[in-house]
Amino acid sequence: MGLFVALIVGVVTVDQYLLDEHNPMEPAGLLWRVETAFSRVKDLEAVIEATQSGQAENTIRMRVWYLSSPQPTLRVRYLDPAALEGEIYTVDRDLLSHYVPKDNLIVIKRWVGFPLSQLGLDILNVEALESEWRAGRVTLRVAQNTPQFDSFSFPNALCVQETISGRREPASFSLCATTPTSPMALEASVSGVEHDTNVNAIPGGFILKVYDARTGDLTRMLWIDRETFLVKQVVLFSADGKRTTSLYASQLILNQGLSAAELLLLPRGTEVIRG
Repeated sequence: MGLFVALIVGVVTVDQYLLDEHNPMEPAGLLWRVETAFSRVKDLEAVIEATQSGQAENTIRMRVWYLSSPQPTLRVRYLDPAALEGEIYTVDRDLLSHYVPKDNLIVIKRWVGFPLSQLGLDILNVEALESEWRAGRVTLRVAQNTPQFDSFSFPNALCVQETISGRREPASFSLCATTPTSPMALEASVSGVEHDTNVNAIPGGFILKVYDARTGDLTRMLWIDRETFLVKQVVLFSADGKRTTSLYASQLILNQGLSAAELLLLPRGTEVIRG
């Protein structure tokens, strides 16, 4: 019994030491915490929204399921726009399957050498970003978004109920909170940018700013949840400082015991084409 207690205390002590050694207000520390948090995810489910600047009517929303082991498995079902609603992609190793309901068709293709399941979760994975930083192609800066309201809710449009279980800053960018009845913009934030109701703030979270090491231009910003240390939002910018794309993850559910069989299930009785 004494040995068991000693082992538990030892593990907790080491874990706390590692956390203390990786300050989230420093780029290296924040990247370590995000990568560590993502590596501990056994499975997840989330709604991901992708919006091109000035094209809110063409916003793409999809529900994503991911299983990390025994091998990475991914399932994506489109929610919006209407033209894509109900389409499903599944990834099993290097095998990509695409279900098209309007044609009652499944297209299956093998992509040898492509990490398909990881590509589908770029919003949550910062390994590629860290590689860019270590190689000196980008510079990083961390800020913290201090909560200014007692309550906060994400946009109702994302609440889909279905489940199977000195540098140049963009002039048209800011953080905002959304209440159930009306949008409410945050006042001056740590990022020092203006208001924009198309971006959702994560109260109390960390903001990782990414700059092109050669030009000094801001290329993207990542919002990281202060409790889970998972990425909740990514915003990309063009060379002239304008926002081009926003990726936003909501309704995140972790470690609910998903299985590969659930994620890879596709409708029966369809025409199958193998490419």
